[in-house]
Amino acid sequence: LRYFLVPDYFLRRLADPPNQTKTYADADILIHSGKLTLDREFTDRLSVEVSGLLEQKDYNSNFDARDTTVMAGGAETRVRFSQKFWVDIGMDLEQGKAAGENDAAINSDISYNQWSLHFAPRARLRDGLSAGLNYTREVKGYTTDLVADKSHFDREDKTDIIKFDLKMTLNKRTDMALACERVDRLSNKSGADVEFASFDQNTYSATVYYKF
Repeated sequence: LRYFLVPDYFLRRLADPPNQTKTYADADILIHSGKLTLDREFTDRLSVEVSGLLEQKDYNSNFDARDTTVMAGGAETRVRFSQKFWVDIGMDLEQGKAAGENDAAINSDISYNQWSLHFAPRARLRDGLSAGLNYTREVKGYTTDLVADKSHFDREDKTDIIKFDLKMTLNKRTDMALACERVDRLSNKSGADVEFASFDQNTYSATVYYKF
């Protein structure tokens, strides 16, 4: 059971009011998130995990219509082919209901349905060194009926995420991880007034873990 709190997260500057390109304001979010996970090992080679999530995103007063209640559920299975090689396969379903759902006075409804699949093989190359590859496909469809909501009406985003990482043990107290990630999002909507449409992103990271 996990509770996760983000007291203040700056998303970015967003059009205020929405669906225009002239005036903007800071969009900050307060996030409360609870997640329950159950897992079971059926054999030495097969384990299954199921989870449920309830999350509340509370935006600052400029963007109250974006306040969103998120419900999600998922399942993942791990198949161990040997002590040195295993694969995780999972699927998640998510629904977000915004405070401004189908509110014609605002015409900005970020309510959505989303599903995702991921496939993650991992290999132990030698003692203290492993490599992993994670591929995720996400499809997010906005559910608004507001035709005037240019950014969200009849919109679908397809996102492919590929991540490669190396994890290594440096000594008894120190571990290190190196990772690179590629994100490709293709949206069926485009234009200057469309929020978070198609983009590409590359991320490189190095992390050191020290055990006290």
